[in-house]
Amino acid sequence: MSFKPDVSKVFYFLIVLLVGVVVYPIWVSLRESAKRQTSKDHLRQIELALLNYHEQYKTFPPAFVIGPDGRRWHSWRVLILPQLGQQELAEKYRMDEPWDGPHNRELVGQCPVVYQSPFAGTESGKANFYALIGRRSAWPAQHAISIDRALDGTSNTIHVVETSPLSSWLEPHDPGVREWINAFYQSDRDGGLVTFMDGTVRFLSKRISRELLVSLITPRYGELMYSGTDWPADLEGNRDLGPSWNTKDVSALAATDVIAAARTQLDPRKNQIWCATFQLAWDELCDQLRGSARTTPSRPIVDLLNADRFNRHSLAPDTYLVSASGSGLAETRSLVGQVQQNFPQLVPQVESLVEDGNPDLRLYACLVKSLPFVTQMDRFPSALRFHGGSAGTEVISFGRIAEAKEGLGEVVLRDQVVIGDYVSDDDFVIVLNSSSQQADEIILARTAPGESLRSMWSEVERRLHSPHPHRVHANLYNAERLEIPILGLGLSKRFEELEGLSVDNAPAANHIAVARESILFRLDERGVEIIAEAESMYVGENGFAEVPFDPTRPRRFVFDQPFFLALREKGGSEPYFLAWIAHPEVMERFFQTN
Repeated sequence: MSFKPDVSKVFYFLIVLLVGVVVYPIWVSLRESAKRQTSKDHLRQIELALLNYHEQYKTFPPAFVIGPDGRRWHSWRVLILPQLGQQELAEKYRMDEPWDGPHNRELVGQCPVVYQSPFAGTESGKANFYALIGRRSAWPAQHAISIDRALDGTSNTIHVVETSPLSSWLEPHDPGVREWINAFYQSDRDGGLVTFMDGTVRFLSKRISRELLVSLITPRYGELMYSGTDWPADLEGNRDLGPSWNTKDVSALAATDVIAAARTQLDPRKNQIWCATFQLAWDELCDQLRGSARTTPSRPIVDLLNADRFNRHSLAPDTYLVSASGSGLAETRSLVGQVQQNFPQLVPQVESLVEDGNPDLRLYACLVKSLPFVTQMDRFPSALRFHGGSAGTEVISFGRIAEAKEGLGEVVLRDQVVIGDYVSDDDFVIVLNSSSQQADEIILARTAPGESLRSMWSEVERRLHSPHPHRVHANLYNAERLEIPILGLGLSKRFEELEGLSVDNAPAANHIAVARESILFRLDERGVEIIAEAESMYVGENGFAEVPFDPTRPRRFVFDQPFFLALREKGGSEPYFLAWIAHPEVMERFFQTN
């Protein structure tokens, strides 16, 4: 007897199967979306509780509280229970015994649901949300910080992170910064949820660069939030995360160079960075020699350095240091002490030579500047596409978002932004005034590249003194757009073309053993920070086309093409920092969050 399938049943089965194939992925997606939303809601409640705790105690809670026996007794998750509306649970918890004491350990199973994330996978009694402990993070172990320490901005500082269950919600255990970053990138998930100090919750994709992630974790440019000696021994491995813009050898970058002399020929396709520190050290060498240095073999860089002495009157005495000393151990310690006394934020990277009786001389210079804006500018929520070195790279930018106005509207940032010269939206010079003690000026120009940074400065300075007639409104109006890429670089370079040269007119036969410079620089909506140092040691032998100008049309000051940058003290005869920015590798890349 042959089997005849019921055609109608087969038809209905195929319909159900087809619906399942279509609907199931949608159902899974909706379920995951609901889990993510629940986790976001939990994180918002936690961050709100932390802000309420800050409102009451004027600081955020420490990551943990140390008990009288030196152990970690209580977690921040316990400290904010009242602010979470968990007063009854908070009253059950005993502060006079550790978290795993005979009474408190009975509360492990009463983990508030707000501490768990269905999106990351929950386990009974364990938390999914953690602080990131580190000397440079918002959670410096047992030491509490206040919100005003987050000078990067509360919207740019990660506070609490989501991860897979690590430990009991009561246990005063949270991951170190390095530990979490490594786990974040090694996870099989595509990212994770985090809160920022302003209360926002974002999903960070694993596509975010490590440098940018570190900068979001550190509340102030990667600087230490705690530098005391009572740091827990088991956390020592997490203390050396370093600034988010720590120095690396410039050779690691394909399109960036640090130059010793400002008259070095410019390659318009590359970023070129110059700071006065190496020139200051070289000038000190010439002073010691009572004239220009003569070397064997002769090199063009030596002639450029000899010919371009820096006018020290262009710098306030308390912003820089120049030293000529021996390079032995005792002299090195003395120099380091002098630098740290004058500039505690700078850890000098000086080399000490073995004392062998040969004459030696270390020439050292450092420069430290902080140039905050009086009024913090806006960070743009969308990317700026910078066209330099590629078809276009999306970077983070700051400035002033134009408002929709008829005509130019009102003047904005009157004393902070000055339009130095304007020919067109592709050819202009602006000056950003800082509130530093010396009223330093940050000068930016969209202009054609010149032969060198020095020659470009001469042209920009000329334009500031003699701007284009009839084309300049010196003020920025609220219908006009100002947009500048955020720059962050930490670079070091050894000038190999100088190392090994014999100094012919030295008191004895000498050669240059070390010639190097390090520069830390950041420009963002808060202003400019710059730290630079240089060391040189010699030892014994052993323009654009014009366009029609409409004075009523809002202008655009958008730095989405290569541009020139200079820093100088107000009234100074010359700048102490020059740069040609042609490639986005020194800019902060834009990343999407949701």
